[in-house]
Amino acid sequence: MSQYIAEQVSHRPPVTAIYFENRKNHIVFDGQVWTQSRFSAPQTAKSILVGGARILLTNLEEEYYVTFPTYYCHNLIMGTMRMEVGDHADIVCAKTGYSAHIDFHQKPMWGGADKLNALTGVIRHGDSEVATVEGHWDSVIHITPTRGAKTVLIDVTTTPVMPKYVLPEALQGPWESRRLWHKAATLLNCRPVVDWDAVNREKEILEEDQRKLECHRHEEPSPWHTKLFHPTPFKNPITHTVEPLHRFMFLNEKPYEGEEPDLNLLWLSQTLPDLRSPAAAAPATAPATAPPAGGAGTK
Repeated sequence: MSQYIAEQVSHRPPVTAIYFENRKNHIVFDGQVWTQSRFSAPQTAKSILVGGARILLTNLEEEYYVTFPTYYCHNLIMGTMRMEVGDHADIVCAKTGYSAHIDFHQKPMWGGADKLNALTGVIRHGDSEVATVEGHWDSVIHITPTRGAKTVLIDVTTTPVMPKYVLPEALQGPWESRRLWHKAATLLNCRPVVDWDAVNREKEILEEDQRKLECHRHEEPSPWHTKLFHPTPFKNPITHTVEPLHRFMFLNEKPYEGEEPDLNLLWLSQTLPDLRSPAAAAPATAPATAPPAGGAGTK
């Protein structure tokens, strides 16, 4: 079973902390991201994802640090709007000495359909190049060792997409995104005819309610209280600087043990108090130890 949870852990800048686990398959993932939006041309907007994530392979006791590429939206005014991934991402494993630099290519203005969703990259061990990768991130990616033949590294077209389980909005907490944005999202889904004035009104109501929170008061703002994540000093293996990384409160980096109970993220989300406002606070008694296992909706 795979589980995912995220939490906004800072308002200025707007940082989101992420946690994912599939411990039976020896994968634990945590990280944080801060999106910077910019216009790079009259018809293009881009979202720069600042931050990174740790991927832990618990059975190998290996930790990989990964940065994020940039997401582009082209043809905002004229033409067919399209989304693309661009720039680059880096992957580093301090324990093994392996690293990878991946470039994401974008379709040029004229022709170049083969560049859509294309990527190329180099894998190194220390300073030595050991392999190259190329392909398309939405289909097939090949790997070519320095002294070897090209083979398929991954083919996502044959990878099954597992169903996702999300708690119904009525049972979600007051600060969960789907519940907060329900009215605006419902109006946006009335395509092809959208009442944009109504969308803007709902957005303004939500933003004004947020401004009333104590942590948003300009004269004497209170600290932003996190719920499931806490800042921890982390040495970035790419920049070699120590920086705060928000880590999941119940992070378990140990190898998976047979019949280990699943962590109940749903129970955590509904039980731990949210101190951003009295209306969002859960029961006063917060768990001092790990939550009970299992529970519907934890996938």
